[in-house]
Amino acid sequence: PGFSGQSLQTHVLNKIKVMREIYPAMPIGIDGGVNAYTARELILAGVTRLYAASYLWESENLQKAIEGLIK
Repeated sequence: PGFSGQSLQTHVLNKIKVMREIYPAMPIGIDGGVNAYTARELILAGVTRLYAASYLWESENLQKAIEGLIK
């Protein structure tokens, strides 16, 4: 909960891992603090959908910003 551009609340990573173990086929999305630095960590935790509005809107190069999320 918060405002646009807020930092990732890292305590959710363990919650994501638990959800992934319990529900291996369930899509898991996250909104909040998603950027090129946190995307890999989130994906490794089990996230399947990244919502990165402020990161993308504030980028100078949209294509590179998107590529940064999927590396």
